[in-house]
Amino acid sequence: MNRFILFLIFLVIQQSEAKLVFQKNITNGLKLKKHVFYITEDDKSKQPVVFYILEIKPGKRRLEVQLGDDRINGREKLTEMVKRRKAIAGVNADFYTEGGPQGGINIKGKWKSKVKGHWPNVIFRQFKNKTRSIVFYDHTSADRMRKTYYACSGSTMILENGKPVLNGVTSPHSFAYGRHPRTIIARKSNGDFSLIVVDGRQKSSAGLTLPEASRFLLKLGYRWALNLDGGGSSTMVIRNRIMNNPSDGKERSFGSGILVF
Repeated sequence: MNRFILFLIFLVIQQSEAKLVFQKNITNGLKLKKHVFYITEDDKSKQPVVFYILEIKPGKRRLEVQLGDDRINGREKLTEMVKRRKAIAGVNADFYTEGGPQGGINIKGKWKSKVKGHWPNVIFRQFKNKTRSIVFYDHTSADRMRKTYYACSGSTMILENGKPVLNGVTSPHSFAYGRHPRTIIARKSNGDFSLIVVDGRQKSSAGLTLPEASRFLLKLGYRWALNLDGGGSSTMVIRNRIMNNPSDGKERSFGSGILVF
């Protein structure tokens, strides 16, 4: 079956409503929700998808971008990163190679890695040591990002102003239209933002295609969303505990993370 036909199949998949498994207030302005829903491909086949949403109230917590081992080409497990920085929580961030992040990384106003190619970016606007808002920019807006304080890149925007988009993905392929673990940063119209991790490549959770992710996020009221590194890197840690089930069966070391303080 060719990729175009697979693409059409994915577009017509019907999804059930998400079921809230639990929710917990972690601290002021920080709430964790775990959802499960089923993707239905035919009358008999239903695949579960498990995902974790860390909801953050603007102005209540601070988000920072952190390099692995504080080095541009460093690698570090998220549990180690969160513990070392004494953060409350964190998720994995940008895609990475042996040479460092594939996109732009800004820490305390300094670009550790330059904005590259088509990679879209999210910046964290700070006020009185708290993150007041998050803003998404594409590569053409790099000049406007020079005065930011923290920023990182993702592979593609999933939602822009309430519309599904796949900027940077020009044709159907396994990354966008295959089901994989996902890490996403998203924002609602009221300014609330979330860090989201979706388990995948497991019997207990199939993962999501990017079109499926966009539909799910719209149902939950998100208007903007950026796809971060996924696959075996997708990890969420809260108070030094791994909350999801990484698809490698164990925690992976990677190049950068987004930490919550």
